[in-house]
Amino acid sequence: MRKICVLGGTGFVGKHLVHRLVEHGWQVTVLTRQLNRCCPLSILPTVKLVAVTNLYDQQELNQ
Repeated sequence: MRKICVLGGTGFVGKHLVHRLVEHGWQVTVLTRQLNRCCPLSILPTVKLVAVTNLYDQQELNQ
């Protein structure tokens, strides 16, 4: 399975992008600061939601 990480996946365009990627067989990791905005994405079968507070912190991104 192909894997991809999406930044901004909870925004207007990002939500549509994540849905399309899942439809085409991608395993998607969505990095977000606000997990509560991800409810519609959390039901998708190959989407992993990761709470990140600082995108510039390498240790936090490697979770």
